[in-house]
Amino acid sequence: MIKKEAVFGLLLLILTGPVLCPEDISSILNEEEQNWLLGHREILFVSQTDYPPFEFKGNEDYSDGMSIELIRWIATEFGFKARFRHMSFQQAQEAVLIGEADALTSLFYSEKRDESFDFTPLTWEVPALIFVQSERPDIRSVADLRNRKVAMQRGDYAGEFLADKGIDATIISTDTFAEAVDLVIAGEADAVIGDKQIVLYHLFSQNLMNMVKSVGEPLYVGQNSIAVIEGNVYLRAILEKGVEQARENGIFDKIDRKWTGVRYSDSRSWLEKNQTILLFAMVSILIVLVLILLWSFQLRSLVAKRTAELKRNELHLQSLFDSVPDLLWLKDSDGKYLKCNNRYRQFLGHNADQIRGKTDYDFFSRDKADVYTEYDRIAMEKGEASYIADIRYKNDNHRETVEVIKNSLHDEKGNLVGILSIAHDMTERFEAETFLEAIVENIPNMVFVKDAETLRFIRLNKAAERILGYSADDLKGKNDYDFFPESEADFFTMKDREALSKREVTDIPEEPILTSSGQSRILHTQKISIRNKEGKPVYLLGISEDITERKRIENEMRKTLKEKEILLKEVHHRVKNNLQVVSSLLSLQSEKTGDPRALEVFAEAENKVKSMSLVHEILYKSDSFDRIPIRKYMENLMSHLREMYVGRDIEIRMDIENIDIQLENAVSCGLIFTELISNTFKHAFAEGERGSVNISVNALEGGKIQAVVSDNGCGFPEDFNPEGTMSMGIRLVIDLIEGQLEGEWSLNRENGTEWTFTWPCE
Repeated sequence: MIKKEAVFGLLLLILTGPVLCPEDISSILNEEEQNWLLGHREILFVSQTDYPPFEFKGNEDYSDGMSIELIRWIATEFGFKARFRHMSFQQAQEAVLIGEADALTSLFYSEKRDESFDFTPLTWEVPALIFVQSERPDIRSVADLRNRKVAMQRGDYAGEFLADKGIDATIISTDTFAEAVDLVIAGEADAVIGDKQIVLYHLFSQNLMNMVKSVGEPLYVGQNSIAVIEGNVYLRAILEKGVEQARENGIFDKIDRKWTGVRYSDSRSWLEKNQTILLFAMVSILIVLVLILLWSFQLRSLVAKRTAELKRNELHLQSLFDSVPDLLWLKDSDGKYLKCNNRYRQFLGHNADQIRGKTDYDFFSRDKADVYTEYDRIAMEKGEASYIADIRYKNDNHRETVEVIKNSLHDEKGNLVGILSIAHDMTERFEAETFLEAIVENIPNMVFVKDAETLRFIRLNKAAERILGYSADDLKGKNDYDFFPESEADFFTMKDREALSKREVTDIPEEPILTSSGQSRILHTQKISIRNKEGKPVYLLGISEDITERKRIENEMRKTLKEKEILLKEVHHRVKNNLQVVSSLLSLQSEKTGDPRALEVFAEAENKVKSMSLVHEILYKSDSFDRIPIRKYMENLMSHLREMYVGRDIEIRMDIENIDIQLENAVSCGLIFTELISNTFKHAFAEGERGSVNISVNALEGGKIQAVVSDNGCGFPEDFNPEGTMSMGIRLVIDLIEGQLEGEWSLNRENGTEWTFTWPCE
């Protein structure tokens, strides 16, 4: 049977509260929420088995409590059936998360829980208190729970609270708060963190009020709400609107009056009402006095021990301060010195006692003290401040340039407690920077630095001002488009982006610019990107050399060289023509004689002149005047010799590398080849006999050139001695090889004749 009190309460809610007919739901729920209810006529709520007065399992397994009545009212108003199932608090949460139930009847809100659950607005506030045995004096606040056994309901927010506060305690989990309280009474736990109404309900109903007491202020006030799984938006919205309706219709007040009642005044005198309490208080006071005496002895011992520890810590901290090579000092929030290291004491020229409690105004001029105090204020407001200062040590009067960094200090509650400052000696670095600055400023070439993002000038040296005609102040913060024609600025910007896109130097041989006076200059520029630790370009460094004068000189020299080349070509042309005239004269003279010996002499002379003429002809047609290509020369020379010895059935084969030989060697080589090939045509083969001549020219290792002229003719007689011969042709060949070419030669007379000679190519 359902309890009469529950039935009466439900009827009271229905009679006293305005009834919302199902057809009026549309005024509160939107269409989507109404459709969701049509598909979920029964909603399963899970509640705690023993969480009075909010929810508990009454007689005959009937669900009862303040949260249960609230949900039943909402179900009646919105036209759905609410079904309840009881279990432990931990199991109830898990049931909703795995989809076995739709909603929790009550759950404290927290940010961590909000990751898994969606909450309705607040239903009831539930303070959480620490409960201990009545006679225990050693637990007075949450800090006293460290290293204690703390009982609590499994899955309760109290565990999350202790973890957030950094309280390391042994947690004893129970299914209900009643079980947790019983563990404290039995001495199996030092304390319980429990919801006030639930614990008091258990103590009162079990007549245990004199066994347990609460200590301290509430640890937190739990925001109790109805909860659904994260993402169940329609059910959460329906329950949320139901809670709001209940609050507007006064249902919460009626439920509170029913379960917590109304207090009425007592007609008895104060003494009559409290005589038992007074007697208990007097006894308690006596006990407390005794405990205080005992505690005072322990406290003195503890204070002495802690004082010794503090002194040791103070010495250790001072040692750490003194071991820092930089200046280090600590002030409170009022700017008074608390501590400093040995280096800072040397700077001020005072000992620690003379510094402690003083301010900057006690050691520096007012102007300096005002500056230092202002940086302290910035550090306190913004958390950090830094500046560069020149200081002089009082102990030995030496000076330093230091970088000072100030950081604000806060306690665990976030309150400002002081300022920690450190000053690092930057003297050497600043001297190095000054030295580098002097070098950059005095480099004769233009040095500039641009911002990688905007390509605006941020640094220029004096050479840049001199070359461009603008001051550094005029250029800083500007880009190329602010000073140069658009076409020039486009070119400069393109090259800037190209240099920023790669890591190596970008070389720009010529950059024409217009100075501020409109004068045209030519620069040779090299650009490279300056990158940060992540490899991203942040600056562009450029170095430009003014090559205007050099280009002018080069142009003049090029013009002069061109004139000389033309003149030299003309010389070669005239020499070639003169040699051709000589060759023609020899040819004409040979026609006037019938002496075969004279004709042969004229032909040899003409061949030699032709070989020299070919050198000048090739030089006249070439761009080079100190070297000629040997292959082209030999092809022309062999073509001439074939014409001279037309009618002879002799094949000339050539294997000549593409080698350029020096001008002074070209004429000698031509004469040597002419003499050797002519001898082959005249003496190696009989009249009408077929034969072949092989010519090869190759470059050897060691910077030498080797030439080989061979034939398959009759060869020289066995007693032939080249060095002792009276033949002018052979003597000419040997003299040219050894004298003019400074080379070596050899003669092989097997299977014909093979001349080999080598000479240095340089």
